[in-house]
Amino acid sequence: MGSATLERVEELQPDSAAQLRRACAAGRAEVADAELLELCLGRIDAMLSGTAWSEPEGLTERQRAYLDFAEQFSLSVGDIPESQVEALLAYDSDEDVCRFVGALYPLEMSRRVELVAGKVLR
Repeated sequence: MGSATLERVEELQPDSAAQLRRACAAGRAEVADAELLELCLGRIDAMLSGTAWSEPEGLTERQRAYLDFAEQFSLSVGDIPESQVEALLAYDSDEDVCRFVGALYPLEMSRRVELVAGKVLR
């Protein structure tokens, strides 16, 4: 998985950690635009860790739509408005958007596990 904290989680919960690691790897492999995924993960990382995030200059409208979606996804997935979904579908197929969400979910969850485990494991 990566960090020392996640390695400790793997020791404590080897089965679930292995499944999460596989889901993260599969998501990265299946997503159509890896650069866009990393951009969105950078924004989510900053949100989850409470650090500042500087929006890169020259973002396209497509990138902005995905960033907005990723932010709402991380805040409250159940409250993603239809307008944000439609904004993504204006640029990509429903299959590509679904693959993006399928990649985003385990990667975001992995970051959450890492942050919380880092606070509770001594």
